[in-house]
Order: sequence, then C-alpha cells, then structure tokens
Amino acid sequence: MNHTTVMTSNHTYKVIKRKEENEHVVTLTLTLLDGTIPRYVSGQYMTIYFPESKVKEGKAYSISSAAHEKKLTVTVKDIGVFSHMLCSLEAGDTVEGSLPYGFFFSEEEETSLIMLASGIGITPLMSLIKDVLHKHPSRTVHLEYSIKHLSDGVFLDALKELTEQHTSFTFVVSVTQEEAPYPWTRSGRIVTEEVVVAHDVSKNAEYFVCGSIAFVRDTWRTLRGVGVKEENVYTEAFFG
Repeated sequence: MNHTTVMTSNHTYKVIKRKEENEHVVTLTLTLLDGTIPRYVSGQYMTIYFPESKVKEGKAYSISSAAHEKKLTVTVKDIGVFSHMLCSLEAGDTVEGSLPYGFFFSEEEETSLIMLASGIGITPLMSLIKDVLHKHPSRTVHLEYSIKHLSDGVFLDALKELTEQHTSFTFVVSVTQEEAPYPWTRSGRIVTEEVVVAHDVSKNAEYFVCGSIAFVRDTWRTLRGVGVKEENVYTEAFFG
C-alpha cells in the first residue's frame, strides 16, 4: 500500500529475506533489530521512511503475511522513486518504519467474505485470506483478482494451494489484456454485479475492496448500487 500517512514513532527494521514475486514486485521479510516481530493484525500496514527521500512523511505499505505465520512481510510494486528504494533493499539492509496500524479487517466470525483486488491491491487481501482460513477453516471466502497479464500475478501458487487445503475458499483471476487459459482464470474485467449474485448467498456478506483509486471507487459504487450495505464494504485505495 502506498498512501502517505504521518506517524511519530519510528523503529529500525532489518531485511532478513528478499523474494522477487515477478519482474516488478518484491516481498521483503522484516524484523526489528533485536530479531523480534512487532504485533500486528492481518490487514494492517506500516509506514516506511527514507530520510534521504523528499517524502519526509513516509509512505504506507500493506503487510502481506498473516499474524499466525510468525513473520512480517511487505510486498511492494516498483512504481516510483520511493517504492524503488524499498524494492532495492537486500537481506541485511535496514530501513526505518512505524509499528503496524490501521483497520482493514473483519470483526465478525461467521459472515462470508468476498474480496475484490486489482493489481498490487492483492497484498492486504492475501494477509486477510490466510488469517481467516487459519482461524475459521470453514468460513466462506471468495477472491476476485484483476490483473493485466498473467505475468503480473502475485501469490498465484499460494492461492491455488489454499484452494486445495480449504474447500471454503475459491478465487478467480480476471486477466484483462490477454487470453486466460486456466480453470481459475477468465478473460476480461471483474463484473461486480455478477460476483454479488453468485456469491452473496446470505445477503449479508462482507466485502473487502483494494486496488487503484478508480477500481475501488467504481467497485464501491457498484456494490452500493446493487444493495450491499455501506457498513459491509471495507475499502483500501492504493496511490501511484
């Protein structure tokens, strides 16, 4: 995630692992300098600071790991000067950051969850999916994930593995700029109205929407337009 937020408490983190998810996306595993992991709730984010950057207030990035995994990861797309600095870090490097914060998670335990992501907006939703299925394996979770090309996909192998482990979890990847040859893909964009009809069986599902400002805005408007209650829609918009 990369909207700007002012935080007052800085900590130094050490990169202990760097993984290239695709040509433009990197996952960094972080710990505090003493090797500990700060407490966090799946779906939260943290502000990263580079003192040498012109962005003195830092930028916020979503956590992609789930709390029960006993690790802290951020998954970042290299789309600007600030993000490039973060993506360029290697194991052993250090970076300044806040403690995790934010509210982007369900407080319910039995509602079905429908998640809609575009691009790198998959990051906090992956954290949420893993967390929910760990705590409530039978809870119904469905993900709609929009990318331009299959090569843009992040966490695809992990998502397929989750479907093998949990019959309650399903996902579809919408590929907008090329043919989609797999059973779990479709060609074209997400049609939000059809998603609601197909998956909101209880008429009381909670929706988590994350992606570009335009994607989040349009999806929110569509959900409200087809009768989804405002309090049942959680949104997180990524800038840049």
